[in-house]
Amino acid sequence: MIGRKGSLRLLISVLFITLMATTVGIITYIIFNNWKSSVNNTIMKIEDDSNQDVFNKIQSLFSIPLYNNEVNHTFIENKVIDMHNKDQRDAFFAGIVKYSSDEIYSFSFGTEDGEYYGARKNGNDEIEIYRSTPET
Repeated sequence: MIGRKGSLRLLISVLFITLMATTVGIITYIIFNNWKSSVNNTIMKIEDDSNQDVFNKIQSLFSIPLYNNEVNHTFIENKVIDMHNKDQRDAFFAGIVKYSSDEIYSFSFGTEDGEYYGARKNGNDEIEIYRSTPET
């Protein structure tokens, strides 16, 4: 009887340890998979947010110059600004640079004849007028 009791205790102990190890293994596997999935989801969300932030920043940086180009092109095309009047032309370009945001440091215009007019902020934040014509 002692042999049978001893083997029954051994059997119960082995079954208990096996069930306990299996349960711990299954719980560990479930927790690890959920953790891994959560990490991947968090990384994907951070990547998407970062991409959206970069896209929005680029979009905002390009929207201002594109809008300025569109408006000023209309002024020049409709001859609101006379490109042959030196004072009016220089005041136009200087005004655009002066009153634009800090991201815009220059504005210029080139004609089909190869003439080039514009203004820019120099290193001292002063506005310089420049032109390239047959006379220059």
